[in-house]
Amino acid sequence: MQNIANSVQLKERNMARVLATIRTRGPISRISIAKELDLSPPTVSSVVDELLASQLVEEVGVGLSGGGRKPVLLALKPSSAYALGADLSDQSVKMAVVNLAGQVVESRERELRGEAWPELFQVLASFIEELGSKYKLVGMGVVAPGIISPDGMLHFASREGWRNLPLLEDCQAIFPGPVAVENNVRAMALGEYWFGVGQEAHNLVMVRIGGGIGSGIVFDGQIFRGDLGAAGEIGHVTVEPDGPPCQCGNRGCLEKVAALPALANKWGGGEEEFLAALEAGEARAEAVVREAGEVLGLALANLINLFSPRLIVLSSPKGLIVDKLLPVLRQVIDARAISWQRGRVTVVASAHREKSPVVGAATLILARLLSQPRSFLVEKDHFQEGIGR
Repeated sequence: MQNIANSVQLKERNMARVLATIRTRGPISRISIAKELDLSPPTVSSVVDELLASQLVEEVGVGLSGGGRKPVLLALKPSSAYALGADLSDQSVKMAVVNLAGQVVESRERELRGEAWPELFQVLASFIEELGSKYKLVGMGVVAPGIISPDGMLHFASREGWRNLPLLEDCQAIFPGPVAVENNVRAMALGEYWFGVGQEAHNLVMVRIGGGIGSGIVFDGQIFRGDLGAAGEIGHVTVEPDGPPCQCGNRGCLEKVAALPALANKWGGGEEEFLAALEAGEARAEAVVREAGEVLGLALANLINLFSPRLIVLSSPKGLIVDKLLPVLRQVIDARAISWQRGRVTVVASAHREKSPVVGAATLILARLLSQPRSFLVEKDHFQEGIGR
């Protein structure tokens, strides 16, 4: 039995490695895959046959030959699988259909006006019904702000005022297939690792600046949650001990100084007016962002000193904020991080920009398929038939 188990694990690992190589290096030939992964040509051919049969990959032409038959080139087939990605807050419900290459192919959004939790799920269910009838879905990922435990409970979201809500259970009640739930910024970090700017970085940190500030940490290719499930709450790092009170119960939290509402308040107006002034290059608005960037940069420098990531990725529902903050953050980090790490940490904007939360949500499902394709295909017969009605 042990030998059988080891054989199954080896086949799973080989299929995941071959699929990853085709996904990131394709179009590529079987012989090139064998050389890159140091696998025998028969092993690669056997794995490729399974991938072709499952339609996860496809033959896309022929390459150059050094003599003899021209090699057949293989590439990922993005349309072979679709996952739903949903982003929940008390202000909106957003959903997208994301293909196997991490690309958004269709999306929906509805603004909310403080609706209660059940009404929010009515909106979500209507999107599922509409999009599920058009695509062969392999699952749904759902993200929300706040602390979400491994059992799918949303324990605390400060800005929304959410407490102890059964997020996973409520999602499973309206979707007939596999469901995964996660904190929004953690999922966004995973989305960048699989499909964005972080594909070459095994360790990265995603920071999102919006109504609050959150971060997600990918450590050795996996989401880092910490023993208590609250890793990444950078927005609640104390930066002003006697600063303004925060919904978390503390005072002077980073998000009370550098999140969008705090910036607009310091500027002296509403968020949209502040963003308009910032876009117009108003000196006072620019100064507010620079000052916030100094504080945020210090927090990121400390984070770099603690975790030593290769990459920090910034995202915001308002992309302009990221564009304005990046130069300041890079300058502060270069000055404040440990000297031997200066110049080695890249700080960039998200590849997915405002779509980052829904792509990250879908990645919770797509990453399972891509990292364990054999198990996913063998155990999930819905993959062939689809969940769509």
